[in-house]
Amino acid sequence: MNNSLRFVGKHRALLSMLVTILLAPMAGCAGEIERRWSEDVVLPDGSVVAIDRYVKFKESNAPGGDAYSSTDLRSTLALKGEQSAIATWEGPLVPLVLYRNQAAGEWVIVATTSNCDTWFERGSPVPPYWEFRLKSGKWEPSKLSELSLGLKTNLFFDYEPASPPKQISQATKLQIIQKNEFAKKYLSIDAAVKAKCMQR
Repeated sequence: MNNSLRFVGKHRALLSMLVTILLAPMAGCAGEIERRWSEDVVLPDGSVVAIDRYVKFKESNAPGGDAYSSTDLRSTLALKGEQSAIATWEGPLVPLVLYRNQAAGEWVIVATTSNCDTWFERGSPVPPYWEFRLKSGKWEPSKLSELSLGLKTNLFFDYEPASPPKQISQATKLQIIQKNEFAKKYLSIDAAVKAKCMQR
């Protein structure tokens, strides 16, 4: 009797181990990831500013690894050097462009998202961008301006690789863009871009 119980116990343990091994590749990957780095940003007027960046996002993959997706949870952007007194920008978005509106004397950040839930929660803008202006020391949401349309991306947005550089130059950003095929909405503030989300 004891021998048969031992056999059944071993059989169940082996079966459980086999099921775990077979299901592991199908489970996909998921988890929260954080990245920190500094980067040089060439502004539209040709001047260069240094910034510190932080991002936290959640990534997941469908069974088979062929449907990668990520959700931006938190992103911060802090200017350094002479501009270090400027408030840190923060939001669950991907900042793409930083510039200074000389006429208004305001700093501007334009951001986007690849997450449909975020897009819906933030008003479903078309094109799918949000603009923020530094007013009275605070970053305030603002309607996407004509001045922002057409601007090329000058911020680093490909922070999903496992080991991004800790210091990112403009040359590095250009090399990464040239080597990869990114969606148009990440390369410039494009008025023709639409969010690929099902209407609710």
